[in-house]
Amino acid sequence: AGGVPVLILTAGNTPDALDLVHAAGIVAGQVAPLLGPILAASLLITWWGLRRGLRPVAALARATAEVDLDRTHRRLDVGDAPAELAPLAQAFNLALERLSATFAASKRFLDNAAHELRTPLAVMRARVDAMPPGED
Repeated sequence: AGGVPVLILTAGNTPDALDLVHAAGIVAGQVAPLLGPILAASLLITWWGLRRGLRPVAALARATAEVDLDRTHRRLDVGDAPAELAPLAQAFNLALERLSATFAASKRFLDNAAHELRTPLAVMRARVDAMPPGED
């Protein structure tokens, strides 16, 4: 009809595979101009939404990466974390608290040990310095 393919189905006739392929081509040709922009817009909106939605997760990952042995006082901001990740951030902060306490206890122990060792060494050095010169 005017150079445009037309598929006519009549009641009682069973379409064969070629008819179905032809009908699918006609429908696709008419629907594609409508669905193409909708599909493109859907993909762009999905991409933008995911990027925007994952920003707090990326910020949480950056804050986690900044924690090291020299900065054990840093904590993750649970208020900015998505609701799904807030328990994980809280657990991470509690783990950092335990590590900080362990490091502080180790430092106190080493400081005390150094102090206790310094006194006998100082006494021994004083005695050695007070000895008369000789072979011993």
